[in-house]
Amino acid sequence: MLGRSLRPASLLRSIPLPRSFQLRLFGAFTLVLLIVGGGLYMVQSQAARRMAIADGAATQFAYGQFIEHAFEFAKVNGDPWNEVREVLTHVSAQSGFHEALVISASGVVVAATAAAEEGTEHRGSAAALVLSTGEPAFAVKVYGGHEAFEYLSRIRLGGEWYVFEVELEPVLLTNQLDDFRRTFLLALALSFGLAFPLLYLLGGRTLASQFRAAEDQSTLDGLTGLNNHRSFLEALDQEVARAHRFGPRFTLALVDIDDFKFVNDSRGHQGGDDVLVRLAAVLRTGRSVDRAFRIGGDEFALIMPDTGLDDAVEPVERFRLAALRRMGGPTISVGLAESDPTDTNAAELRERADKALYEAKRRGRNGVVKFTEIDASTPMDTSVATMTAVRHLLTSRQMGAAFQPIWNLDTQRVIGYEGLARPAEESGLAGPQEAFSGAARLGRIDELDALCRESVLARVTDLPDDVLLFLNIASEVFDHGGEAAQRIRHEVEAAGLHPARVVIELTEHTSDRMHLVIPQVQELRDLGFPIALDGVGSGDGGLALLGRVRPDYVKVGREVVHSARDGGSGRAVLAAIVAYATESGAGVIIEGIEMEDMLHLVRGAEAGTKRARFVGAQGYLLGRPDTDPPWQSATDMTWPLPRTGPAPSPRSI
Repeated sequence: MLGRSLRPASLLRSIPLPRSFQLRLFGAFTLVLLIVGGGLYMVQSQAARRMAIADGAATQFAYGQFIEHAFEFAKVNGDPWNEVREVLTHVSAQSGFHEALVISASGVVVAATAAAEEGTEHRGSAAALVLSTGEPAFAVKVYGGHEAFEYLSRIRLGGEWYVFEVELEPVLLTNQLDDFRRTFLLALALSFGLAFPLLYLLGGRTLASQFRAAEDQSTLDGLTGLNNHRSFLEALDQEVARAHRFGPRFTLALVDIDDFKFVNDSRGHQGGDDVLVRLAAVLRTGRSVDRAFRIGGDEFALIMPDTGLDDAVEPVERFRLAALRRMGGPTISVGLAESDPTDTNAAELRERADKALYEAKRRGRNGVVKFTEIDASTPMDTSVATMTAVRHLLTSRQMGAAFQPIWNLDTQRVIGYEGLARPAEESGLAGPQEAFSGAARLGRIDELDALCRESVLARVTDLPDDVLLFLNIASEVFDHGGEAAQRIRHEVEAAGLHPARVVIELTEHTSDRMHLVIPQVQELRDLGFPIALDGVGSGDGGLALLGRVRPDYVKVGREVVHSARDGGSGRAVLAAIVAYATESGAGVIIEGIEMEDMLHLVRGAEAGTKRARFVGAQGYLLGRPDTDPPWQSATDMTWPLPRTGPAPSPRSI
């Protein structure tokens, strides 16, 4: 069987490992914590430094007051300077204190913890500044690469001012900062330990789940659960790039449900969805290396890595048979194309697979076709861009309509209008011919034809009672047995028209499906629809159908009139058609009247066949297709050419 859609995301769900989004979420949270923690650490480190300095200043000031009291007390009971020296010795003995001095106003050290310093001159301007202002001072000194802090304050001894200086060793501040760092880092570690579980439980798990759901919505098809068109494009680009670089070939299989529009119409949209889900289930039951995608409404794709074209046929054929059993009636067509190391982009491979799929449709559907089987004569001029535009057209339904008058040359009155569907300019399609060419490649002519009918019928609710509507129907519409005629009747009646006022036009290509068309034509006729055979004489098919279909109207192709005007074989064809109409009572309508000599030729044919019911005409000379319904303006239903002068004499045909 064919490939199961396995994704890394689905594997991750089945294994208790963190998803990439969760890792990114926690990574971002960690980064925020580090940034905030680092900022707090810098701020708190500076605050701790300032606090340590302030504590040292307060301690130094307290010792200064103690020296003043000790000096005053010693003046009564002994030598006050000896008492000062004892206090200084006590201060220096405290942890972290390096040296203590008392400096006179003249800058001489009068007392010190080291006796050798007494009587020496103190160097530094800070002491003089403290004496003059009375404000304490703080300075930083560096010893052997380490900081030391120097505190100075003014004290009064024996009625004179002195400076009390204390120098603290850096180890004190260093120990305080180390304690702060240890405490802060421990708090940060505890924050991480508590934050991650709380983040996961209080919101991270839900957020990760919501992200996973959003990711799945962007890469998975909501109905079938397969990878969607976006995933397909990414995967195909990757496989083509890998094959181009390293050489291993792979096969692309494009799968399309045959006549899915009919499935929806006959089973309802719920039934159509059920068919899609069943097909997707079959796609999942195959090889684990294959990757399945739903790339459109009823379009699927399968990438088969390291599988050549011939090796892909057997599993794809098994898949086709399994799908037939599983879907309960609907069939599928499959086109296969193998990658080529020379491919530079995925569009080339996809176009080859699309061509093979189109050939499978052309051969009658329900089959598998390799691109290498396509005969060189098979028309393949429809581009991928055209098919993409058709897909978009069927989805967006950007279809307009125009109406061209058909005149009775005898009464010079409008007998009807041919409704012509026109893709909107923004669709990117040059016209209906290109649209139907792309739809044929996609096997979706039935859908496009239904859209064309819808666009025409939406504009004819006020069609005059004595005017007919000519409505084109593609022969592919009749591939569904008796449902097509009933569907058309419902559409016409929903537009407010009786079937007798709508002429169903069949093209000469209908001859390719004669066995399907004839019963449906009779069904349409039984429902009250007049039948017209379009483009008769342009090929052999139309003439062959005349006797089988027995139409109410015969529309002669433009090529016949051009050939008859130039004296070619078209005159004989025109004579044969008019003769048939004379015998059968069918109305004859000549298409493509663009110049007056062509009109004269048609009038000559009319004058030479008095038994024909009438000879009608349409063409640019008599009125171009108009997007505004012409019957809404009385002047648009007025004979556009002069009525004066005798009718032209009949010409030999």
